[in-house]
Amino acid sequence: MKAPLLAAGIIAATALGATAPAEARPIHAPPAASAQIDIQTVGHRRHYGERHAMPRRAVVRSLYRRGYRDVHRVHFRNGYWRARALGRRGVVALKIDPRNGHIVRRRLLQPVYHAPRHRQPFQHQQRGGVTFSFGFN
Repeated sequence: MKAPLLAAGIIAATALGATAPAEARPIHAPPAASAQIDIQTVGHRRHYGERHAMPRRAVVRSLYRRGYRDVHRVHFRNGYWRARALGRRGVVALKIDPRNGHIVRRRLLQPVYHAPRHRQPFQHQQRGGVTFSFGFN
């Protein structure tokens, strides 16, 4: 008694399950529903790629945040931002990635002279017959 009912249930479930997904979704997507192609024109060759680059102000701001000061001569050439700035070691020429502001190349132009540090001699003070000595080795 259970076997014929079980067999009938399996046949009914298989028949309904096999036809339902085929009716629910189309086999092929229509060609009209494809993504639209966006064509961007680029102007004069000299400014090629400048449209997709960071603006000059953002480049200068990123250099200041990285510790450079006196940022000047910022211009876009050959697909990269170029600038001069004052860093820890002196005046440097920088080549900057136009999309994210990372420094691609850094060249030292004018080093800064740092005077060597000398040890301070001991300073002796005398008050009322007692001598005090201040200093570090």
